[in-house]
Amino acid sequence: MIMTLRETMDELQELEAEFNKLAIADFTIPTYSYVSVVELSNYLAGESNEDPYQNPHVRARLYPELPRSKYVCFYPMDKRRQGNDNWYMLSMDERKSLMRSHGMIGRGYAGKVKQIITGSVGFDDHEWGVTLFADDVLQFKKLVYEMRFDEVSARYGEFGAFFVGNLLDNDKLVTFLTV
Repeated sequence: MIMTLRETMDELQELEAEFNKLAIADFTIPTYSYVSVVELSNYLAGESNEDPYQNPHVRARLYPELPRSKYVCFYPMDKRRQGNDNWYMLSMDERKSLMRSHGMIGRGYAGKVKQIITGSVGFDDHEWGVTLFADDVLQFKKLVYEMRFDEVSARYGEFGAFFVGNLLDNDKLVTFLTV
């Protein structure tokens, strides 16, 4: 799994073009890609008149740095739109309340799992990308399992394929690529 963050689509495409010029590109076959953007959640928006871009917590969410954790997990997801389980037919207040309780479960993993949530409506087949980082790979399983019982996931969540990988620093990457 290769993951990168760039500020613009142009930069992302330039990086892809540069990768494709490398000798190793001849030995790789892209099997999956996902494009999404880091953005502010409507469910976390406050009522204050504060400029969110001046808030350090908001800026940390908008301009994340990839953690140096040992493991990464990625999965795309959607909110269900069927019958009585149509997320988008709920009022904004109902959705905010549900997301608040959902987020409280995630807070129980603070210090163990870091997440980056990205939006992909109009860019890819799903609505969001969820990327988790941890030094203990089992934390992904525990967190996702616990979240499955929360109403937001159990009733309204639809999940794509899960991908798990190891973070390779430069030394490990060289060893990994040595034939």
